[in-house]
Amino acid sequence: MGILDVEQNRLRQQKIEVKALVALIKHARVFEVKQDAEVRLWQMAFPDKVAENLKRLEQKQLGLE
Repeated sequence: MGILDVEQNRLRQQKIEVKALVALIKHARVFEVKQDAEVRLWQMAFPDKVAENLKRLEQKQLGLE
């Protein structure tokens, strides 16, 4: 199995996860499930923003901000 195969499998898995998350957002009856799905989609779409926000939160908790 080459690097290309691994990357194709990763992308295929990510597509499946996105479809499942969208389905949860559309059809879940529990608000928290929908909210968790939205958060995960946000993390997937904007990983740099998530990392930036986590860094800012850590600094705030340490009293550096």
